[in-house]
Amino acid sequence: MPFAHDFFDAIVSLDSYHYYGTDIGYLEFHILRHLKRGGQIGIVSPAYPVEIPLPSPEHPGDDWHWMNSVDWWERHWNRYPEMDVEHRKALPNGWQSWVRWHDLCLGHGRRDDWAESEIRQLREDEGRYLGFVRMVGRRTYEMTLIGTTSTPE
Repeated sequence: MPFAHDFFDAIVSLDSYHYYGTDIGYLEFHILRHLKRGGQIGIVSPAYPVEIPLPSPEHPGDDWHWMNSVDWWERHWNRYPEMDVEHRKALPNGWQSWVRWHDLCLGHGRRDDWAESEIRQLREDEGRYLGFVRMVGRRTYEMTLIGTTSTPE
């Protein structure tokens, strides 16, 4: 990203972080370096409200292999000593917001091959396994960035 280190007071991601944020180094090397010490990052992304049991149930099925649980997201962020997870929770009735988004898109003429199938699966699931995580973290202290020198304030 073309921003200076310690540039942002807050960073917010709505329904996109799951596309890139699962990478083990993304938070550290692409997000936290741009967030000021004490700054917050907040996300809302698709997530399983609970861990999927093993063996995996037939539902939600292989179409959802890309999702992670709310607990997984917390563990993922807690890997970074400069990150303090302040809030993490499954968004109450997040699946209904997901269906509503699809309904609005379809109502405005947007047609996707997968939309009606996804709506059907979300309604069948009723939030058991399909939903959203909302999570907030705070950058807690000065980072040592590769190739730079940084001094505490």
